[in-house]
Amino acid sequence: MWSPESELFEDVLDHLRGRDLAGRRIVVQEHGQSLSMVAHALRRQGAVVDVVTVYRVVGADDPTPMFRLVDQIADGQVHAVTFTAAPAVAALLDAAASVGRRDDVVSAFQADVLAVCVGPVTAAAFELWGVPTVYPERSRLVAMVKLLASELPSRRSGLVVELVGGHQLLLHGDSVLLDGAEVRLSPAPASVLQALVANPGNVVSRRALLAMLPSGTAGSEHAVEMAVARLRAALGTRTVQTVVKRGYRLAVEP
Repeated sequence: MWSPESELFEDVLDHLRGRDLAGRRIVVQEHGQSLSMVAHALRRQGAVVDVVTVYRVVGADDPTPMFRLVDQIADGQVHAVTFTAAPAVAALLDAAASVGRRDDVVSAFQADVLAVCVGPVTAAAFELWGVPTVYPERSRLVAMVKLLASELPSRRSGLVVELVGGHQLLLHGDSVLLDGAEVRLSPAPASVLQALVANPGNVVSRRALLAMLPSGTAGSEHAVEMAVARLRAALGTRTVQTVVKRGYRLAVEP
């Protein structure tokens, strides 16, 4: 199972690989998943390793509520779902896959169901699936709840984004208005806009945008570049900024 935490430990191992760790004592903290292979790799280099399990994620004795939630998300019966850890994201998608509804769940999150995360590490677990998320600046439960309380009403009445140059973008359902004039977008640039608007001012990776593209158009990252080019043609060239080697972001007023 991939997670941002496992990727972080891969970076740590890359940094330590080839070094003489004999006599060094290293403490490895497990946050929800086993890191026994990490500990084993460090011991092979001579380190004395202690594994401390901060918390462990285990399957529920009764998965019925999870399957019920999967159906509710896939059928659009909920407006938002909160997530406090990356393993929770993986567990939900694994449960959805087991009943053949993972694509439905991902599509629901990409459309009308809001994924609210406690922080960027949890949100990163959704990136592989091209799911836009929102999370507070400070990774705190109270901040997440406040963000949820402010996001849902704005989405019901339409989402307004102030762009650079004094332009105003309004999204309401499938409608997109720029300075009050309707803008018609084909599915690919519309999907890119949806991902960028969900993270205004923040960089969205090409991989995440590729996953957002409609089936049949997401052959390579070139498809992302074409979708971005069409979006710029519709909204203005300054609307979408390229961040070299990272991705794209919506240019919003500070």
